[in-house]
Amino acid sequence: MEQEIKDFKKKSISEAFKCSKTPFCKHESTCINAVIAAFGKGLCSGALLKGVIQLVISLVRTRSIGTAFKDAVSKDTLKFAAFIALLPTIYKIINCFLRRIRKTDDNLNPVISGIISSTAAIADPYDYRRKLIIYYVFARAFDTSVNCSEDHKSWKVPESWPIILNCIMVCLFLYLFYSDSGCLPEYMYNYISNKVLLSSNDSKFMEILRK
Repeated sequence: MEQEIKDFKKKSISEAFKCSKTPFCKHESTCINAVIAAFGKGLCSGALLKGVIQLVISLVRTRSIGTAFKDAVSKDTLKFAAFIALLPTIYKIINCFLRRIRKTDDNLNPVISGIISSTAAIADPYDYRRKLIIYYVFARAFDTSVNCSEDHKSWKVPESWPIILNCIMVCLFLYLFYSDSGCLPEYMYNYISNKVLLSSNDSKFMEILRK
């Protein structure tokens, strides 16, 4: 493996791109096959996820199986599936590209790839979903940056770091819920207000913060 890496680093950029796979790649197949597999998996996962959720929501609302299936295979489902497929596809392309250009596989490659892949949010037609994806990518980039610092021994990451990150994400969600009324769809605010908030005072407090 070490000799393979040394030989790869000696190659020029043009020669490096002729390789079917770099020594730093984690996938077993070629880079092109890995990208195609990521797109197919993302497309199927996105369509299944959105379709099932939409099917359940439509069944609850309309009580009609025909209408529910029609909503489940709508144009919005296809757009969401394409959006979900673009995220890992762009990530794979950029990550393999950086491995070939930089001829290394440090923690900087995933950070750059993740930030660039977040541009796939443009493909989502809904503003609130785009915002949530951007916030998620930002949190993941922050997490990777901390782990990168740990690898370089610049500071020690606490063992409870995953719990800390989850707490930060929960606080971020609560902040968005109380302050950014355009980030989440109205039905989610109504559901949380009716099912989660325990008293009318909580509801009044939420309205004050959102204003």
